[in-house]
Amino acid sequence: MRLVRLSPTEDPDFVSPDSPSPAASASTPGESTPPLSRRELRERERAQALAAEVAAETDTAAPVATDLLDAERRVAQARAAATRAPAPVPAPRVTPLRPAPRTRVGGLVALSFVAAIVAATSLPATSLLTAEDVQAQNLTGVLAPGVDLREGSQSFVAGAVGAETVARDGFGVQERKTQTDVAAIVRTSDAGFTNDQNASIQWPFAVGVPVGDRFGYRNCAGCSVNHGGTDFNPGNGSPIQAIADGVVRTVIDGEGSLGVHVIVDHEIDGELVSSVYAHMQHGTAAVEEGDPVKVGQLLGLVGSTGMSTGPHLHFEIRIDGVTKVDSYLWLKANAGR
Repeated sequence: MRLVRLSPTEDPDFVSPDSPSPAASASTPGESTPPLSRRELRERERAQALAAEVAAETDTAAPVATDLLDAERRVAQARAAATRAPAPVPAPRVTPLRPAPRTRVGGLVALSFVAAIVAATSLPATSLLTAEDVQAQNLTGVLAPGVDLREGSQSFVAGAVGAETVARDGFGVQERKTQTDVAAIVRTSDAGFTNDQNASIQWPFAVGVPVGDRFGYRNCAGCSVNHGGTDFNPGNGSPIQAIADGVVRTVIDGEGSLGVHVIVDHEIDGELVSSVYAHMQHGTAAVEEGDPVKVGQLLGLVGSTGMSTGPHLHFEIRIDGVTKVDSYLWLKANAGR
């Protein structure tokens, strides 16, 4: 192969430095434009992008505005329809059924129990017994038939156990008989003492009977807290006797604190000693003020007059006729001599 060397002037792609470029030769004389810098190119690109976004928003603005107007028109139509439509009738209110309140059985039972305890601790042991019940339960002997407590007055006669009846009216004042003249009564219930019916100082009952509240402080509903005497519980209608010879100072048939009561003054060991017998039945006081009495003489019948929670004898001993002492201890020390 043969190589032919061309000169620069003969090469068609050779451009002489002194010859003008094709672009320059194509330009119109006098319109020479300098090339853009990089910053200018970036600014131009940004302007073109912004123009494109504005054009896009302009294209979508019209549909959005149309949608908003259409929505407002629909809302107005709905409001107008609601105004013309009749008001809805409210549905009837249904009240839910509630279960019936439970009866507080437990509370009532507890209250009943408390009431029973109060009654049991406040009432004497035999306070709810009638005269017939007392005689049927506690008497094994009988009274002499046909004997009156007072002539022209009520009779206190029993032909058999449990057959005794007690009339509460019609007492006269003629002749008084002692309890030992009436009959000896033998009791079978538990007794708080033993009485010597031949002694000059005796207990207020011919035989032993249950003893209730004692002298001094006691926790009692409906009665005195500071108890000034001794309570004996022989049963309603039981005969009460004088503890010693003496003179009747007071006889009151009323409804004061002591109810129907009798006070007898005695001279024992040279000093004045007064005995008080309270809460007896109305109309059963067997003595009058100023009457002399003998030990064991009938004074009246057990009742529940005055401030009393049930049939019992409230018995007091007052030294010098005034000062109250423990009557149970006094009888323990002096009865039987």
